[in-house]
Amino acid sequence: MRLTLQTHHSAEQVMAEVEWVNDLAALGVPIAAVVPAIDGSLSRPIEIAGEHFTAVSFQKLPGEIGGGKHWTPAIFSNGDD
Repeated sequence: MRLTLQTHHSAEQVMAEVEWVNDLAALGVPIAAVVPAIDGSLSRPIEIAGEHFTAVSFQKLPGEIGGGKHWTPAIFSNGDD
């Protein structure tokens, strides 16, 4: 799940991204597609501690969170060195 502060991106901007991500997934791009809420909506406005967010839930993909052993000079190389 991702929470986007509405002062950072509007709900309309988040929905544009959601539609783009789902279009990519429909074309077979290996990307975490958006998971609809129980009511079928692809995003939900929520309020936490007086702040307004747009919540979007994504599919879980196999793999691991990068860090530690993954952060090597090779990951930042463009192959020219």
